[in-house]
Amino acid sequence: MDGISASPRRLNAAQRSAHIREVVLAKGVELRQRYPILNHQDALGAGILAFALSGMIGSAALYITGYMAWWVCLLLNAFFASLTHELEHDLIHSMYFRKQRVPHNLMMGLVWMARPSTINPWIRRHLHLNHHKGGENSGANCGRGARLKALSRANQGQWNYFPVVEKRLRQYLLHNPVNGVVMAVTKGYSAHQGCWA
Repeated sequence: MDGISASPRRLNAAQRSAHIREVVLAKGVELRQRYPILNHQDALGAGILAFALSGMIGSAALYITGYMAWWVCLLLNAFFASLTHELEHDLIHSMYFRKQRVPHNLMMGLVWMARPSTINPWIRRHLHLNHHKGGENSGANCGRGARLKALSRANQGQWNYFPVVEKRLRQYLLHNPVNGVVMAVTKGYSAHQGCWA
């Protein structure tokens, strides 16, 4: 990959970010030219969601009727839930139905229904996009540096990570009591050991 390095020695953070975005978008255009099916991104996302939800419902039905062992059902549902998690991440970045609010929000709602113990995806969007503003995108420390300190906090409650966000969440939850109950029961969701990312 000669000529496309975003070396920190030559570029500041904003320039590196813009350069990386430019290279990724160029590769996306190249892939769409090579594989025209990728031009139907909305349909692909909706199809993956339909497949995941059908798989969850189908495997649950097979388990309930005694045609599937519990552990097979568990593994299948973990796989299908992982698909919905990835779809949620893509939806947070507005990769499906970008300019169509109803199908976009319908997909967000269905993804949340598939994994109801997770944080509301509309709240998660705000948290996740702020996470990307941190500069790095590095797993356990949420892009905040001081890896040893971050690792020491990795298994503590998520409420300890974002005091400012916690205040905003409390304000939001005061006006949305149903979400407040869900949040109180689950105390948030962490796919990345301590980050709402």
